[in-house]
Amino acid sequence: MLTSAMVIEPQPLTPKTAAAYLKRCLPPQPPAEWEKVLAALRTSPAALVRTPQDPGTALAAVASTALGLWLLRVVYIDGRANPAPLLNPGRFPGSKELRGHLFDQLIPALITARPPSGDAADPFRPRVSHDPGQARRWLAYLARTMTHPLNGGTPTRDFAWWRLGCVAKVNLGRG
Repeated sequence: MLTSAMVIEPQPLTPKTAAAYLKRCLPPQPPAEWEKVLAALRTSPAALVRTPQDPGTALAAVASTALGLWLLRVVYIDGRANPAPLLNPGRFPGSKELRGHLFDQLIPALITARPPSGDAADPFRPRVSHDPGQARRWLAYLARTMTHPLNGGTPTRDFAWWRLGCVAKVNLGRG
């Protein structure tokens, strides 16, 4: 047990800081919808002082964390999605719904933003194309297998890639 360890706790980002970051991530000539989104974010109350009727409320809450900003960047900037729905309180009445939407769109956005490359100078790019729906099913299968092991093992959060062969054999045996 640690008795005198320091704890670092990040403070929420202000909407203006989040808007400035997103603006730096945009191309030099961003689509017009982005200016509306950034303006709504800049004028939104801070994440800790939210008003439900403000269209930027859910957006400001999500953008107040590094994870939320990364999700917004990957899904809407790198993925080149139209950001206009981010300001629709009917679609995203709260930060929970918006964050869920961003996680739902994460796999397709990552796969779309990083097309395959056969160039040896690009060692971290995929070599083959993947279907986002199939990738989602594979990842869901891995998550289920980790939390509900097929072979009667103990549920875990640790991904042991070297055990995938055992899991695949058990699954194949069930036909």
